[in-house]
Amino acid sequence: MRTVLALAALMLGVWVVALPEAASAAEPRTTAEIVRHMADRRAILELMGQYGLALDSADGEGYAGLFTDDAVIIAGDGTEYRGHAALAKMAGTPGLRPTAPDAPRPANPVVRHPFSNVTMQIDGDRARVRAYWTVVDGTSGAPVLRASGRYDDRLVKQGGRWRFTQRRIINEMSIFPMTRPPLPKD
Repeated sequence: MRTVLALAALMLGVWVVALPEAASAAEPRTTAEIVRHMADRRAILELMGQYGLALDSADGEGYAGLFTDDAVIIAGDGTEYRGHAALAKMAGTPGLRPTAPDAPRPANPVVRHPFSNVTMQIDGDRARVRAYWTVVDGTSGAPVLRASGRYDDRLVKQGGRWRFTQRRIINEMSIFPMTRPPLPKD
């Protein structure tokens, strides 16, 4: 009997812990709401994938286009990049990657920013998205995990398209210091 009671208490505890997530704002109820919710989730995952591709290819304009005009990135070291021009310059500048001090950098470094463990709270045309990120550096030929951490994002849907309004980058682990050389002058 104790085993049954313990199992029942455990199941109730799991249900209670899961309840706040299940009862989040704007939980879809109708078929149309469920379809919109799933389409929004897919679009947000696509946005996150485009972010990594643009950053890794130093496509500053493509990168900045993923953000609203007044968006801000708060980097792990507290540096803020605000607005389209600052975001485009930051993402289009080679060398803004974690690296060993004085390590030679090839012209086209092979750096990747995969993400995982994505959670989303979507409320109409606004969303909060959190995920883990890693930086994998292949410039030496063999992939090396350089850093990892978390994203804490705020998104808005404008003109039917999801965009970042704020991205907070939380650095949790790094093999080398996260170096950030000064941006070039205009």
